[in-house]
Amino acid sequence: MSNATEDLQAQRAEVYRLQQQVIALKSSLFGAGEAAPLQKLIDAQNELMKAERDLVDAEAQAARATSGEDAEAAGREAAAPSPAMRSAVTRSAQPAGAGERGTTRGVETTGLAVKPRVRMEYVPTGIYHLLSPSVDPLLECTVKAARSGDSRHGGRNARRVRVTAYIEDYSARAVETLEVPVEQESAPILLLPTLFPDRISSLYELTRATLNVLAEDLDSQKVEEHHTYPLWLLARNAATFEIRNPTTGEIRDLRHLLGAYVTPNHPAIQRFLQVTANRRSEHRLAGRLENATAQAQAIYDALQHEAAIVYVNSTLTFNPTLGAQGQRVRLPHECLAEKQANCLDGSLLFASLLEALGLAAAVVLVPGHALVGWQSGAGENGWRYLETTMVGSQDFDAATKAGADLALLYQKRQTEAGAPAHSWFYRLELSDLRSRRITPLA
Repeated sequence: MSNATEDLQAQRAEVYRLQQQVIALKSSLFGAGEAAPLQKLIDAQNELMKAERDLVDAEAQAARATSGEDAEAAGREAAAPSPAMRSAVTRSAQPAGAGERGTTRGVETTGLAVKPRVRMEYVPTGIYHLLSPSVDPLLECTVKAARSGDSRHGGRNARRVRVTAYIEDYSARAVETLEVPVEQESAPILLLPTLFPDRISSLYELTRATLNVLAEDLDSQKVEEHHTYPLWLLARNAATFEIRNPTTGEIRDLRHLLGAYVTPNHPAIQRFLQVTANRRSEHRLAGRLENATAQAQAIYDALQHEAAIVYVNSTLTFNPTLGAQGQRVRLPHECLAEKQANCLDGSLLFASLLEALGLAAAVVLVPGHALVGWQSGAGENGWRYLETTMVGSQDFDAATKAGADLALLYQKRQTEAGAPAHSWFYRLELSDLRSRRITPLA
């Protein structure tokens, strides 16, 4: 084992240790309602954030180094290709008996050179449906058509090609057809195969899958190249905060897609609002026609006394890149059914109930933690915040004070540090997310 590999393993082990330390401190602070560990938790979260970022950088550097070695090896092999190498690239679609089974067909025979590049290190199945092929494709590839003596091509100056990509057993086929001028490389083809909802609904652990990429000559109707790549599918309930391009190392912030986990129209949410309304003397919740904070308190009291929600810090989710930020999350209706929630679960549940009433709600992210917010007046000063983890142990006033203190603390830190927007305090306002077509999960 190389020193670089040993160093990466040591960094991953340290990130895991820090994750467990933060989980323990959260359980002490939010589960038991102890105030003393707050500063220790903040310090531990800061240490974890730095270790996670260092690990992401180290893994990206290792990936680039490996890519460079592969490119150098590929150059040597291209100069003197071996049968083993050539057969790994592409096989013909000849019928059985037409020569050796799996005969290799290279660019000098097919006249095509396909360069696929997988753009996701792992597939975030929970929010995948919100991704755009133009921004976050699963696959990017180019096709180059070389001149060929094959009579099928008739000396034409262009080749008609179909490129298909799909995740075996888990997705539909994404297809792009194009005409490629001879001796030219096509513009990048960006594909994002649609996942089958029924196949991914039961994915509750990290799962291995296979991406297939096919290139067909439309004149001959033959598959000229067929590549397969191993993929990781994240668990359906793994909320992904970022994703990395394994080719470039670029990291995309996906925290805004948490809005998909706010589900105001789910039947369980609507039923619980009825329970909440029946607890009030007027037996109703009036939405925007009534004070928002009074309705937030009614929801809090109902969650405390009727739903009997307790804090359970089950945040650990397994990701092939330990440095990537993410968290296990229960959907709001699952919290009600299981009568438990962590900080993010509770914030998503509370935000779902507020949004179902037509109130201006937000999920607020601070380092390693989440709050819920709502707007009770105009402007920045009109926002109120609540610590949902206290629903099992503290009253509404204590929970709103804790939420306000944490929000103020991280807003102040972000300002004092001159940090980029949303780095310490990120208020995901649902009105903004919905306008960006970040719709609730089905």
